[in-house]
Amino acid sequence: MRAPRYCRCRRSSTHAKTPVSNNLKIWEYRVSDAASVVPAANTSTDPSSSSSSTSPSSSSATLQTLYTPSQNLKGGWDISHTKAPVQNGPLLEPLPKPNKLPSMDTLSFQMQRVVRHFLPAGYPTSVAPGYKRYVGYCIAANTFGSASMVLSTQALLLAVGVGSSATAPMAAAINWVMKDGIGQLGGILFASKLGSAANSSIDSDPKRWRVVSSLSMDCATWLEILSPLFPQYFLPIASVANVGKNIGFLTASASRAAIHQALALKSNLGDVTAKAGSQSILASLAGTTLGISISPLLQGDVANVALGFALLSVFHQYCTYNAVRSVHLRNLNRHRLNLVLEKFVESIMRVSAKPENAVTQRNIAVLSPAKVAEIEKFLPFIHKDETKQWLVIGSSLTFLFPTKSEFDHVIGCIGKKEGYLINHCNGGPICLTFLKDAEGTDLIRGMLHAHILRTMLLSSSGHTKASDLIKTSYGEMISSIDEFMKALEMHGWEISTETVTVEAGEAKRLQIQDR
Repeated sequence: MRAPRYCRCRRSSTHAKTPVSNNLKIWEYRVSDAASVVPAANTSTDPSSSSSSTSPSSSSATLQTLYTPSQNLKGGWDISHTKAPVQNGPLLEPLPKPNKLPSMDTLSFQMQRVVRHFLPAGYPTSVAPGYKRYVGYCIAANTFGSASMVLSTQALLLAVGVGSSATAPMAAAINWVMKDGIGQLGGILFASKLGSAANSSIDSDPKRWRVVSSLSMDCATWLEILSPLFPQYFLPIASVANVGKNIGFLTASASRAAIHQALALKSNLGDVTAKAGSQSILASLAGTTLGISISPLLQGDVANVALGFALLSVFHQYCTYNAVRSVHLRNLNRHRLNLVLEKFVESIMRVSAKPENAVTQRNIAVLSPAKVAEIEKFLPFIHKDETKQWLVIGSSLTFLFPTKSEFDHVIGCIGKKEGYLINHCNGGPICLTFLKDAEGTDLIRGMLHAHILRTMLLSSSGHTKASDLIKTSYGEMISSIDEFMKALEMHGWEISTETVTVEAGEAKRLQIQDR
């Protein structure tokens, strides 16, 4: 039988001068030995006198060092050897017997070691709060997307004539290569259109573009699945589908970069991107397995394959939508800034409407990135920016000021130091145009002025001239802007020139010079 194993117990140097009893005995055990002994209640009993009550394992116990206090010996210790005490003398709790099956704690630890390879270093403190939810939905979305690609590849092979004796292998290979080449050329043309305007839209609104990429991929996959119904048109159908896939790949990679930037908190964008690649590979393997598993059940029938893909596509879109919704973007585009300003202007105008509350501290309301993420709308072709109904940004000078007198009045109200010009004429929308060197703070000031002006226009019901309201709203903006900017920084919003985007690609800017 294996000898018991005990933890090492040494004399502490801090108690070197402490008087000890002559009956005290200390055994020194090797940690490498096994320990499965029940400690005795009386630790001062000599183990040699309790042989009758010793368990069977004590007979095979190895010799251990015994230290007995002595005043006549150098160092104060009488050193001898004895068998390890079993019942009468262990000073520490014995180690538990090893189980044949791993415990739940062991399994959990092993699982954590595996999961660690798919998470950024320092998780969860090194990433944004919504990272866990985002990754979970992304893995599910990529799994369903990969399963759909298995079905579409099977349909393409049937459409190109693989397995049919009437189709020449060389012709099938040429059609396959041509549809890939045409699709890649289409992707290059699309990428060339991603100029400064579109690129800034992807950076400022990556959620919408991520959903666009997902829809593009599913539409292209849908064409591929229907291609066996029209085998004579395989090349044009497959080429169009491949163009859609390349557009999906490009928009997904471009929008994913902005999303990863929002998720990385400790300058670990590279680590977050690398782990995203590992997660995508894992989901691709799972999706391929799922697709291969359900493919025989569909029996190669186009109707069954289309039905199976429709179910996978629904889950794919649902997971993609919830994944990007979990991301808390900290940069301000037109839609997010509009949501923040609506809540803020509502709070300050409510206080202004009650002069008795002016002496008290204003209870301003500024939404955080997490709150905005919950109410943000980013579905393409459905949810559009509501400010476009009443606010025109970047209009030309003649549209902004039909007459020179209006220009002189606005300059007299806001001065030449502001980085924007604003006007409201003929009962139309509010026009806001920024100057050439306007920075991020100027864009926020102009948008705040526009929101306050609109609130005053709605409350006045046309009884007050717009020119007078421009001056009044400007004064309200000046009194609130510092408080608003501090609240934005406190909630974690990024307000630099590079992170505030409210203008579209066709917007114009003005430059004013004195003669």
